[in-house]
Amino acid sequence: MPRPKVICLTNGVYQENCYLLADPDARAAVLIDPGEEADLFLHRVGTERLTLQAIWLTHAHLDHILGVKASKPASPSTCTRPIGCCTTV
Repeated sequence: MPRPKVICLTNGVYQENCYLLADPDARAAVLIDPGEEADLFLHRVGTERLTLQAIWLTHAHLDHILGVKASKPASPSTCTRPIGCCTTV
């Protein structure tokens, strides 16, 4: 099994780190904590020729969720948030 590829995308006013966790063989990825620059994340998904499978949130701080709405159409899965996370995304 190949090692997963981790791509860190620092973005936004808060310089939040968003991550793409990718399976290079399957060309599949999850987007973790999409901050405010959704175009940056989706462009990278395209340049890496990946298919976005899901969006994962580690918590609901504003700088970690601003890009969820814009990123959701690219993912067939719903957005997964931690238990106790009270923000509707």
